[in-house]
Amino acid sequence: MIAEPLALGAGVDGDPLVYHRGAYTTAEPAVAE
Repeated sequence: MIAEPLALGAGVDGDPLVYHRGAYTTAEPAVAE
């Protein structure tokens, strides 16, 4: 659950590895794609 907010900030900014791990993808798959 801690990886969700972290990915929200870094994943959207430009960190495919953050949300690609499965934390951000689970929260918002639309943004991950």
